Amino acid sequence: MGFKMKTPITAVLAGVILVGTLPSYSSAEELSVCAHNKTGALRFAGKCKKAVSLITLNTTGPTGPQGVIGPVGPQGIQGPKGEIGLPGKTGAAVKVFDSNNQYIGDLISSDEVYLPSLKAVFNFQFSQNWKEPFTTYFTASNCQGTDYYDPMTLAPSYLGPRLVQKDGKFHIAKAKTLETILVKSDGSKLDCLNEYNPPRSMSLSPGFDFVEVSPPFSLPLALPLRFE
Repeated sequence: MGFKMKTPITAVLAGVILVGTLPSYSSAEELSVCAHNKTGALRFAGKCKKAVSLITLNTTGPTGPQGVIGPVGPQGIQGPKGEIGLPGKTGAAVKVFDSNNQYIGDLISSDEVYLPSLKAVFNFQFSQNWKEPFTTYFTASNCQGTDYYDPMTLAPSYLGPRLVQKDGKFHIAKAKTLETILVKSDGSKLDCLNEYNPPRSMSLSPGFDFVEVSPPFSLPLALPLRFE
């Protein structure tokens, strides 16, 4: 129990004697009592007489100084693994526009956009006519028989349909169903390399299907492009 004195007491006794009737009070209330300056006896009274001092009990004293920081405790045992959190929301797509404010598509790589209306990918840095993919594979020596293509040479970042120009018109190019074959020859019929000895297995496509479409924008694109 803390207390404060409005007038100092000249003598403090080891035992404190309360004289008078103890009034009822709550633990949060302050109490004012009269303390005899010589004997230290306390008395509940409405007004303190001479030779006594008014003391207020049940008060909060001043904050003491901060204690010394204790030593570091030992490492606790590892707690149980927490539950897997909920998946985060999908981030907003970066949209690409040309300088005429023409919407091109959603950016998916440094030079490719996804066209939501066609569900296909378009490379906006070039729009030349379609050329057969760069490397052709054959299962027979001397580049005979069916020619196969690796779709990754056409779409290194996206194996789905792509918007291309073929014979001056736009088409969706989609690789035919991949087949796992043993490659015996590599190259074109004009420059057959007869590589892969011994043969090795690869998943390749026997050509591409083309469907003519109308692009959702006009070419040539007006530069510079704008990203939002």
